[in-house]
Amino acid sequence: MAKDQIHVCSVFTTEFPSGMKEQIKRSLFEAGYRLHDFQSIGEFQNWYSDYQTEVCLLLNEEVDSAEYDSLKGEFAELDDFIFVDAQNAGRKEWSGTPVLIDKKTNELDVDMLIEEIKAIIPIDENEMSLEDENELGVEEDESDAFDSFTEGAPSYSQELNDEPYIGEEPPLSEEEMEDIARESQEQELNEIQQIDDAPADSKAEEVEAVVEHSPSASENASYSKRLRSIQKSLTGPQMDEFKTIGVWSPLPAMGVTSFILNFSFFLAENRIHTAVLESLTSNHILKDWLLRYGSVPDKWVSLAENLHADQAIGNSEWVYRGVKFFPLNTKDGKHHWNPDSFDAFYRMTGIYDVTLIDIPTGEMAAFTKESLRYLDELWILVDDRVQQLNSWKGYIKGIKESSGLDVHLIHNKSISASKPGIISEGLGSNLLAEMPPLWEETARNYYQNQPLYFQAGVREKVQKPYHQLARHLIGPSFQLQEKKANWWEQLTKSKGFQKILNG
Repeated sequence: MAKDQIHVCSVFTTEFPSGMKEQIKRSLFEAGYRLHDFQSIGEFQNWYSDYQTEVCLLLNEEVDSAEYDSLKGEFAELDDFIFVDAQNAGRKEWSGTPVLIDKKTNELDVDMLIEEIKAIIPIDENEMSLEDENELGVEEDESDAFDSFTEGAPSYSQELNDEPYIGEEPPLSEEEMEDIARESQEQELNEIQQIDDAPADSKAEEVEAVVEHSPSASENASYSKRLRSIQKSLTGPQMDEFKTIGVWSPLPAMGVTSFILNFSFFLAENRIHTAVLESLTSNHILKDWLLRYGSVPDKWVSLAENLHADQAIGNSEWVYRGVKFFPLNTKDGKHHWNPDSFDAFYRMTGIYDVTLIDIPTGEMAAFTKESLRYLDELWILVDDRVQQLNSWKGYIKGIKESSGLDVHLIHNKSISASKPGIISEGLGSNLLAEMPPLWEETARNYYQNQPLYFQAGVREKVQKPYHQLARHLIGPSFQLQEKKANWWEQLTKSKGFQKILNG
């Protein structure tokens, strides 16, 4: 059977050595397999019940445990198990193959593990297509590229008395920003006066000099300050600061990207300058979502590609429905990432009122954790999977302690039986809003070419929680903007149209 017809999945308990877990992932990758890792048997069951695909499951769960018994009871067709150092795994009444850890050397027989997987999912190395090799190569390069630059880079968990990283300038204080803005304004007035007093020839030379001039860091800061002032005069709500919000979930199938898209459209509708940035990952998806709604903008290149080019080679803003999107592209992981380009990537959207960052679901990679220092808040999407969420309690606590971020919860797909208060208390984080279930609307939306938010009836269902979130972000100055009727609504409400309908 071809390797892409069966998924290699794993469920390792917290007692399983993390270093050995990474060794298994790397060895499988080098052998040409992709590993889907789950935090618990229950999480795997939820995923498997949705997709019903063929799997080869690696686990260290005891074969006579209640979890394994439940798994086999619910999915009797699951036969391909490999038990990694699980006791009693060789019992004939249980299906599965044991692969043990050497107790003397504390090493796993990885070669045997790979051979057992090959027996279930045969791979003919000579028949792997070039496309498969390139695809595997991209993932490997992206992982290495993203991880390599974090060595020696400044960490958000560094103490204040540590020596600053030489490659990164410290951020400007508010006082420095105001001084720069004041000096810049005085300089502009002087330049304008000089240009008005100068002869025509010298004015032309002055224009050329301005075009060739490369702005300094202080000038860029003043531009940002002035842009902020202009934006505040154009928008309704008065935001004194930009907000960068990371949205993440520990569990799969939570709808993080869908939430970000729909909430961003709500903000844009209400005159909030909004950007959506896809966090660095090898499993980028935002571009695919946007392609459902339209074609790639003319001369578009990803922000990551623009940052690593010698000079700007295109436009990185993908504007749709008033929102500025910054999706990743296929080869963005292959760029030579370093602390400076990483820093620029996450600071680039700092001129917008609100930036929503789509953070990859599940356990965070090293570079993802490093990106948390650019956030003002972390929003975690949760639902009613209480047991699975509870297993992430320590992990979420560690993120809060190491990053110092304000962490809030959003209960997704909340119904009358939901108990968001219990989940909030259990995870030790404040609940911001409860999102209604949109199962039928979502199912229909899979076959539509416009976002879920614009489907009939959806805007009204999400308006209350979105309003709560917006007021949390912006403050009491946020007010819902009156929605203008489109041409069809205006036509159907006209007296002439009603007269025609009524004869």
